[in-house]
Amino acid sequence: MSSATIGIDFGTTTSSMAWVDPRTGEAKVIKNAEGEEKTPSVVYFGERETLVGSPAEQMLEDESERRRVVQSVKRELVNTRTLALPGRRVKAVEVAAEVLKKLKCDAEDLHFHESVERAVVTCPAAFGPLERDEIERAARLAGFAEVRLLEEPVAAALAYSRQGLGIGRHILVYDLGGGTFDLALLREVDGSYKLAMEPKGLPSCGGDDFDIALYEWCEEEALRQWGAPIDERGLDLRFLRDCRKRKENLSVHDQVQFSSLIGAGRVFKHTLTRDLLESVIGPRIEATVRLTGELVRTAKVQGYEVDTVVLIGGSTRIPLVQRRLRETLPVEPHRWQHQDVAVALGAAYFAQKSWQLKPGSDVAAFVTDGADDRHRHFAEFFVTHPMAWEALLGAVCDTYPCSETLIERYVERWDWNALSENPALPWSEALIERFAEQWCWTANLHPGPSECLSRNHGLPWSESLIERYVSQWCWRELSANEALPWSETLIERYAGRWDWDRLSGNAALPWSDALIKRYVERWCWRKRWSYYRELLYNGDGLSGNPSLLLSEELIERHAERWDWEQLSRNSVLPWSEELIERFSERWSWGRLSANKMLPWSEALIRRFGGRLDWRDLSSNESLPWSEGLIEMYAKRWDWERLSGNSALPWSEGLIEMYSKRWDWYWLSENSALPWSEALIERHAERWDWGRLSCNSALPWSEALIERYAERWSWDGIILRELVTKWTEPQISAFIDYDGKTTGFAGETEKV
Repeated sequence: MSSATIGIDFGTTTSSMAWVDPRTGEAKVIKNAEGEEKTPSVVYFGERETLVGSPAEQMLEDESERRRVVQSVKRELVNTRTLALPGRRVKAVEVAAEVLKKLKCDAEDLHFHESVERAVVTCPAAFGPLERDEIERAARLAGFAEVRLLEEPVAAALAYSRQGLGIGRHILVYDLGGGTFDLALLREVDGSYKLAMEPKGLPSCGGDDFDIALYEWCEEEALRQWGAPIDERGLDLRFLRDCRKRKENLSVHDQVQFSSLIGAGRVFKHTLTRDLLESVIGPRIEATVRLTGELVRTAKVQGYEVDTVVLIGGSTRIPLVQRRLRETLPVEPHRWQHQDVAVALGAAYFAQKSWQLKPGSDVAAFVTDGADDRHRHFAEFFVTHPMAWEALLGAVCDTYPCSETLIERYVERWDWNALSENPALPWSEALIERFAEQWCWTANLHPGPSECLSRNHGLPWSESLIERYVSQWCWRELSANEALPWSETLIERYAGRWDWDRLSGNAALPWSDALIKRYVERWCWRKRWSYYRELLYNGDGLSGNPSLLLSEELIERHAERWDWEQLSRNSVLPWSEELIERFSERWSWGRLSANKMLPWSEALIRRFGGRLDWRDLSSNESLPWSEGLIEMYAKRWDWERLSGNSALPWSEGLIEMYSKRWDWYWLSENSALPWSEALIERHAERWDWGRLSCNSALPWSEALIERYAERWSWDGIILRELVTKWTEPQISAFIDYDGKTTGFAGETEKV
């Protein structure tokens, strides 16, 4: 295997890569084939070619090709729905893989002139196991043989420290990039950096959102001038890119001229000033500053005095960001000419260090080499405490990427129902044929739908595969499977076999007005339940389908057919206060109250306060949450739902203020709380320890686990997260060891 290693910052808007020069020990950025340090995370899927980066971004200029361009896919990584493009469908992880493949190929062809098999890829500190797994999967699809993940703030701190920029012991990393805002407090321990507190952040606050805000302002201006939007068909991606360029220019200049061609041959002209831009994006930046101030105050209470502030991400170059942070924070933020690529540089340093380490581990046979401290602690306690081995075996069947060899070795021991729906297996038509007698092809409907091959998104679906096993598939489950190669031809070919109730809710179909009209009498317009020994859920129907591009006209045309309860929860309607008012007598206000895509504001809540369902409203994360809003409607909120809402401006002060109102059962599993050992100790008698045991956001450590050993629910402590880090020899060791027991490990027996 080649010794070449790289560090990759996979970003929402742009991605970059770096390596460590062995002659100087200094990390350096590797430029792509276009000579750029930062590659736009944009992919164009053409009929004959796939383009990535600037070439893909240029396709936005071609009106006929814009629909083939995918960008900002990092936000969609855990979305199981496929993305509909002209003539094909792709998954978010496949788009991410194309970006990483571009970086890998450019590094090999233009820099190393040899294969690059090892990479450290960074991810936000707030990413959970699902997002991390998808990033790792994308990297492997891109062709990397060995992949390690590193949290972005740790990478940034590592880069700053290796550059001799005066990093202290308690480092606050303010990361405002293209798609998200991430905030993390690190502490220096023996030359390495660890999270001191649970990271904070805002999931939809970054350069992309600033671009959209400026776009919306321009659209209001276009409506004022011409009485028409920028593009009648929806978001104009080319104009959005122009907004991004003007925003970036205003970081350097006080004003810029905006001149861009829009619909119907009109030219949008306007003089944009920095003051205007700050008024447009100011509320979003203020939200990041407020969250930063809260974390600094909480850190001080817990004994962490922030002595260094590190800025990373391109959006930190916005003058308003720098000015507000200087006014708010106790120390001057570090500025560095390479802060846009600091994460990639830190990842390169980590890659160099990682693959210089000798393989092996001091944590029995279950611990993966290179696993982080959290996994080491879980693994050490795993082999010394009585945990449920059956639950762990189930986790292996559900999620572990077993090879054909491993499947064959334990062919008599697997749970084949669970294995049949495992998307991580090396699926091929040959594998399906080899174990055709073992797979579970059809879901058992009693006592509820079980796992089966027909539901698996990971199979190499094709029309020939469907035809080959046409009599074995469970067509009810096949109708709801979004990974099939859906086309109008496929729908017509098996029209007599589909379960039209399930088909109506499938987001991956090539939806169009013509398709709806063609089968208008077959579609299930309403949410449907069927009876098979007992009540069985049968789909949301057309009204709940998140891929229908519903217009007010289409809603009006089929007003009597829609299931208005399902329509009220549909996220893709063209939501506005006017739309809500127009059909106010038809909406299900309970569903509407839970819908995150409404244009929520305090004014909207006041306007429809008498109709809204406050129970559902309490769990809605898209409300403009603030302590003032919580106090204003304190008597209306459902405090049980509110306790589980991760979007609240959580702080120890807020928890204490309403300590008698919170539902501590739901509070215990809320990952957004400012978790610390002090917080756990302060309310030790109130927590629900079963829920607390499953909360991955706690500051897990061996000492913490040991301290409350008698309180934890041991079969709930992040078992699946541990299993995904095992290698195949470790899986084999586990299964073989399980065979020597009667279901549970001995209390102190080692493997």
